[in-house]
Amino acid sequence: MDRYPPMLFADDFVEHHAIAWRGEPGTLDPDRPVLEPQYPWDSGATFSHGTALKDPIDGLYKLWYLSTPKAWYNDRQLTYATSEDGVNWVKPMLDIYPCDGHDKTNILFGMGMGGQVSQVSVFIHPDAAPDRRYEMFCYRHPEHQAKTPGYGCPDKKIQGLELPPGCDVQPYGLYRHFSPDGIHWTPQAPAIAGAGPAQAAYGDQVFASSDGLAMFQLRDGRYVCHNKVELAALPGGFVPYDVAAGNCRTIARRESPDGWQWGHTYQNILTPDWRDPPDTQFMELMMNEYNDGYIAVVTVYHCTEQTIDLQLAGSADGVKWFRANRRPAIPLKPLGEPGGGMIWPTRGFIIENGRAYLYYAGLNGLHGNLYSTMPTCEAFEGALFRASWELGRMWAAIHLSGNDQTAYLTARPTNHLGKTLHVNAVTGDGGRIEAEMVDDQLKPIPGYTRED
Repeated sequence: MDRYPPMLFADDFVEHHAIAWRGEPGTLDPDRPVLEPQYPWDSGATFSHGTALKDPIDGLYKLWYLSTPKAWYNDRQLTYATSEDGVNWVKPMLDIYPCDGHDKTNILFGMGMGGQVSQVSVFIHPDAAPDRRYEMFCYRHPEHQAKTPGYGCPDKKIQGLELPPGCDVQPYGLYRHFSPDGIHWTPQAPAIAGAGPAQAAYGDQVFASSDGLAMFQLRDGRYVCHNKVELAALPGGFVPYDVAAGNCRTIARRESPDGWQWGHTYQNILTPDWRDPPDTQFMELMMNEYNDGYIAVVTVYHCTEQTIDLQLAGSADGVKWFRANRRPAIPLKPLGEPGGGMIWPTRGFIIENGRAYLYYAGLNGLHGNLYSTMPTCEAFEGALFRASWELGRMWAAIHLSGNDQTAYLTARPTNHLGKTLHVNAVTGDGGRIEAEMVDDQLKPIPGYTRED
């Protein structure tokens, strides 16, 4: 396993004096969209809720992402793009699903193949059996009521799946798929998660979930699911026009040994805390394994503004998450421009060449109508962008005022001390870094003081 520069957490220290936390904004890389609307089926947005990977089998960068037509943002289909360099992307024209008068498209799951698609998590297993080298989890909604002409699913069935006993439609739910090439997919039954009465047809395996979900596979083979759950909101933490008025969106964690067996219980791993404004809620937590821990981006919803941006996060165990800085890791652009109202990430970073690259949808509109008397989710338009961070410098402890006052951190005791101390730091003009060793009472040890 590659080792990266270590992460820093507030819990690493028993003392913090004149210390604040700095978060590095992502560098737009390049400073333009990497994937824009081009065809009728993506004329509304080249959206995310998908996965970006560099394929170890053929070396190509690949995107499994959602596209929406201009008529209605919820008529989402699964589309596909590839790139040789991660910047210049091609939408391959395939003969899987004709759409909008085009015999060939880059659509992998069209609405007529099983309804609306969302929350797409893809994995690549180079050493698996040929027909299972690519794996996907995604929501499929055969009964979705399409508003775009020609975008419905008349038989309300998922192509390639038998109906469950006693059902005349396939239930809305999270389905698992396998593929030999990442393009042609075979759905598996039963559904893993779902909502609504039809899910009962699949028995006790199903846990309730509706959206805001991402799947991850760890190095040891375990699967982890992060999905959005809703708790009662604190006073002032919601507004009447929000589509989940009265609730606060948080992130839950579930674990499975094989991707099929999921418990009904979960750990709530990310909720707003005392450092967050009262309207803060969380939509997604997209993580990567990093050394012996995890780095992530959090999709943060500010419901009184109806905007969505991203924050960086880190964890030693995948359960307790540290957000060093509550400012956006990718600042929103002016409202009306792509990325001016909402930013939605793909699942996780692509880590290479000392940097963490993130693909995300920059949308120009708000989540809902600020002045509506009814809860709404508004239509939006936008494109896909890429941002990146230098590994080991995504966030930092920093002097809270930047003057010549002394600031310090005292590390927790450790049994792993060696003869060398490595410091990953930058100083300003006239700044300096000093170190000393202290005893159990936090008193300097003679011979190892700052002066020594």
